[in-house]
This record gives sequence, structure tokens and C-alpha cells, in this order.
Amino acid sequence: MSPQSPDLAAAFEAASKGREAEAARLGLLRDRLERRIAQIAPDARFFGRGAARVACVSAFALPGMPAHTLLMALDLSGVAVSSGSACSSGKVRESHVLAAMGAQEKEALRVSLGWSTREVDVEQFGMVLSEVVDRIRLRRSVA
Repeated sequence: MSPQSPDLAAAFEAASKGREAEAARLGLLRDRLERRIAQIAPDARFFGRGAARVACVSAFALPGMPAHTLLMALDLSGVAVSSGSACSSGKVRESHVLAAMGAQEKEALRVSLGWSTREVDVEQFGMVLSEVVDRIRLRRSVA
């Protein structure tokens, strides 16, 4: 396909047409997700909150719960999240982005939303996270 391709131009035009509306929709879903996380864990820390940030990502930490523990428990429950920052994925060093926000790689989880994310997905995430957090807290209180 050449750079002058009408197909490429049409694809670009279609992708950029609804960009602002989609960013607004994702921002509302992200905010709803963060409110739900805060209900589950009132001491949750959200990184980048109150600053200009992309609408489709929430980075947070639940104090006392290492990211890898939450990541594995969520994964086993059918929910895919990431730990750390996207820009440091696969790297051994701590993320400079998280460090600038006062976070550590070992504590930060990242949830990404996309064009197919719906309110029901946010609610499902909240239910699963609540169950996972309750299980972790219960195990710690028994130990």
C-alpha cells in the first residue's frame, strides 16, 4: 500500500472521526472503575489522578497487597490486568514514569479499557476485584 493510498486515508479518517467521543466515553468508564475500586479499598492510591492522562488507563495500588499477588489472583479469576507501567513492560528496572508519580513497580496495577469495554465490564471487574481482595484479607487474618 502506498502512502497515497485511498484505503489508508479512509482508515485514518474513520479512526479519527469518533476519537473525542470515544475518549470521553472511556474517561467516564475509567472514573467509574476508580470509584468502584475506592469502594472496595478506601485506601487505594490512584496514580496520575487529577493530572492530564489518557482516558483508557487506570493505574492504582492497594496498600499492603503486592501487585503480583493481585495480578495472579485476578488472572485466575479470568480478569487480565498488568502490573507496572506500559512503558517499562518487560524491563528489569523500575519504571521512571511510576517513580515520577511516587509509585513503585511492585505495587502498581494497570487496567486498560478499550473500544469494546462496556459498563457491564467495569461492574464485572469490580465484583471480581472485591472477591479477590476479600480472599487475600481473609487469608492474611487467618495466617
